[in-house]
Amino acid sequence: MCIQLPTSRVIAVVTGRGCTHQNSIVRAASMRLMNDIVSRLGTDKVFQMQKEMKDKILLAGANCLTDGSLEARNYAKAMFSHLISHPQFHRALVDAVPQSTLRHIAKTLNSIKPHPIT
Repeated sequence: MCIQLPTSRVIAVVTGRGCTHQNSIVRAASMRLMNDIVSRLGTDKVFQMQKEMKDKILLAGANCLTDGSLEARNYAKAMFSHLISHPQFHRALVDAVPQSTLRHIAKTLNSIKPHPIT
């Protein structure tokens, strides 16, 4: 599905339906698809997308970092590990995600952040 359909359409469907689904297996599969899209596109292309698409990706990932499903959280961490090294990441995250959610995911994002080698 992610390969054959336009990326913007897949992001809209997966974030709109899959990441907010009642079933944890569906949420985990949706986050796996989002992680695949982000890793396939690369961070530069993700941050060059329209603001709406970029916000959907970041908001869905942030919500899945607080998910009850361990698998969904792991896929969200993997997705953010790709994105976190980009210079526009922090600004885009603050614009897309509410402050209450940012407070809940701050500790997780700090553990993902690449640390300089000393």
